[in-house]
Amino acid sequence: MQLRITAGARPQGAEYVDETTTEYTIWVDDNYKKEIELFSDAVLNGSALTVSEEESLRTARVCDSIRRAGGID
Repeated sequence: MQLRITAGARPQGAEYVDETTTEYTIWVDDNYKKEIELFSDAVLNGSALTVSEEESLRTARVCDSIRRAGGID
């Protein structure tokens, strides 16, 4: 993921695009993969779910809405 912020901030380790824009590269886990792994662990080992059914459904509904708004059904 890349994050670009236009401001006066100049943190160490950031790439400076110009005098007002700073670009950051942030590495994040694949959240969907992580959710599936946690669910599998709960089913197989009885561990607690960290993402509720409601949250999973809410996320799916948001993704469906985005696809519909973009004309992808």
